[in-house]
Amino acid sequence: MMTNRIERLQKFLDHNPKDEFSIYALALEYKKLKQMDEALSKLSLCIQINPSNLAAYYQLCEIYTNLNHIELRNKYLTEAKTLAKDLNDLKTLNELISLEDETI
Repeated sequence: MMTNRIERLQKFLDHNPKDEFSIYALALEYKKLKQMDEALSKLSLCIQINPSNLAAYYQLCEIYTNLNHIELRNKYLTEAKTLAKDLNDLKTLNELISLEDETI
């Protein structure tokens, strides 16, 4: 079933390679399948396309936390918290702070 979703999302991307929503959705599918390299690659692409994509930042930070890649997690957390403050997105800022406080 998941591969069907991945195939459908990939078809969308074949027609529009910069479709941020499809890239993000594909990243989440890879994350569910524990294919973290693919998930991280797609999330990074989301941020490259739209540097204000807080959801992609959050997912990146969560994966890096789970993989115990603290330096990368902290790098993206710093960027994401600054962005959340700039966008006045207090809900996401609080979620990022909670993620930062998670023990590894």
